[in-house]
Amino acid sequence: MSDVRVSAEAPRMLLHSLARLGADPMRLAREVGLDLSQLKVPGWVSAERVYALWGRSERLLDDPLVGAHVGFGHEVGMLGLQDSLYLTSDTLGEAIEVTLRHLASLSRVGGATLIDNGSLVTLTTHVPPDHAAMTSLQSASFGVAYQIAMAQRATGTRVTPYSVGFMQPAPRWHRPLADALGVEEIRFGEPTNTVTFRKADLATRILSADPVLAAVLRRHATGRIQTFPAVDEQTAALESVRRWLPRALADGEVSLTAAAKHMHVSARTLQQRLRSAGTTWRTEVDAARAALAAELLGDSAMPIASIAARLGYSDVRAFRRAFHRRHGSSPTEYRRAAS
Repeated sequence: MSDVRVSAEAPRMLLHSLARLGADPMRLAREVGLDLSQLKVPGWVSAERVYALWGRSERLLDDPLVGAHVGFGHEVGMLGLQDSLYLTSDTLGEAIEVTLRHLASLSRVGGATLIDNGSLVTLTTHVPPDHAAMTSLQSASFGVAYQIAMAQRATGTRVTPYSVGFMQPAPRWHRPLADALGVEEIRFGEPTNTVTFRKADLATRILSADPVLAAVLRRHATGRIQTFPAVDEQTAALESVRRWLPRALADGEVSLTAAAKHMHVSARTLQQRLRSAGTTWRTEVDAARAALAAELLGDSAMPIASIAARLGYSDVRAFRRAFHRRHGSSPTEYRRAAS
């Protein structure tokens, strides 16, 4: 099992940006099971919870371009070390290369490389197959918009990519997305996400270049990567359960035995590993149920009784009690507020 965690800076930045766009950050965090107390101190959080924010925010704000809007509206400094590494570099090309080299100080989901194609240079991001379900067009378009916005702020000039490619299929709103990103050539269904720049643009000098500070920051970033916590069996079990539960709830087959079988361990071993990770099977099931319930109430017209049955509750009353404990309101009140 590979590590799927990101720095707390990432969800902190995202929730801050979404609040500026009109979303309720506390509600979003609650709906995806993200513990806000974890974001107040340096540390690492589940990447799955963070990526789930994109889908929830798109629906809550009714904004198919929310990824691009967050990227273009990024406040310098919200990504801490990454932003500082960028702005202290000498040229735009160096800024991109340095931040990619130290990307692991922010996220361990996939990786990125720069490919020199003569007059063009392509930034390619790779997502492992077991992480592909966590990616979305919103998070990918945020990455492109972030690069464009940072380039403009760092150089004082508009730098438009030559082309952009996304792994996801083309949405109905692909033309507005291309217009928002300012690119003429945009492709979908690609093997990887790509942003291609003209090499001449990458030679543009950074206005705030500071070689002394840059050297200090790069040493710090390298040290931070080296101290990234290793994944133990307990953490791996917890992350696997959190990936499996939404699919199992959708299929209507949620049980400890089924989860343990999926992970190729005994039910007793799985329970022990979850306890060692500071949680329980019941806690994780309840959190997954609450997240799916909120999604179905906010994004569908499914009757409450049907939602209760789909989530495996014995009756509607049990569902209402559990939902109120988690969200502080009844399912009916929640649906009314979300409409």
